[in-house]
Amino acid sequence: MRIWADTFNVTTPDDTSIVVRRDFDAPPDKVWRALTEPEHLRRWLGDPSFPLTTCEMDVRVGGRYRWVFTQPDGPGVMGVRGTYDEVDRPHRIVSTEQFDDFPGPSINTLVLRKRGDSRTAMMLTVAYVDREMRDGDPFRVQRARIRRSTRSRERAAERDNRRSRVLCRRRVTPR
Repeated sequence: MRIWADTFNVTTPDDTSIVVRRDFDAPPDKVWRALTEPEHLRRWLGDPSFPLTTCEMDVRVGGRYRWVFTQPDGPGVMGVRGTYDEVDRPHRIVSTEQFDDFPGPSINTLVLRKRGDSRTAMMLTVAYVDREMRDGDPFRVQRARIRRSTRSRERAAERDNRRSRVLCRRRVTPR
């Protein structure tokens, strides 16, 4: 079963970048709107199990964005923020991207190019500081935070149990 259309391609052309290429059966202006207007972005970015619940975008040089994906029936939350460094409607956006709980940031360069047949070729280049950041485990920070929180709760429960045992012994021991 093929999930993505044949017009979708992801490569790692060097040690620090990821390049996503995709063709759309729409002119550049429509693709631009789908990528830069919250009411359109919410319809396709994310999925029902982890939808885009916060979508704030000020698409202009110096503008900022904030996206939050929230798991409807669970604790999962993933936030992304960044700034727009270059905006050339409907052709190019250069932005920073920083996930709340992941290493970063990355520099993202989005280029839309009109094809002669009223289609649009998109190329998104995500450039990281180094290969470790590009290839790293993005959920490592979240797992470490959960482990620390779990250990902290376990230690607190053990302290409470020790206190309860001490208090019980004191009450039972005759004076």
